[in-house]
Amino acid sequence: MLYRLLLPVLLLLASVLPASAQSGADLNISPKRVVFGPGERAATVYIFNQGDAEATYTVELVDRAMTADGQIVPAADRPDIAVASALDLVQHTPRRITLQPRESQAIRACARVPVRAANIART
Repeated sequence: MLYRLLLPVLLLLASVLPASAQSGADLNISPKRVVFGPGERAATVYIFNQGDAEATYTVELVDRAMTADGQIVPAADRPDIAVASALDLVQHTPRRITLQPRESQAIRACARVPVRAANIART
């Protein structure tokens, strides 16, 4: 049940936002999209500061939607597109990261089983 909710939802950690004035062009994120499939409850996303200066980043989960022409945009920008959000079901850590030049960090994301789905699984 949990996975049926998560599969249609596009959760991106691509919203790792620079907390300083540094441009996001100095940041490499891999993978750019996390989708939890059947039997998967954890994922790792790696970020890498490609810049020449220390940078601090805030990590956020963001619902995204694909438009008819194939663009992927924040779901909040397109209220006309229905998105089954799983933001309340996914936790991640760390939430704020300071990286030195050429330094990387792993971000862990974990899918929680919703109470209703957990009750159904027990029966």
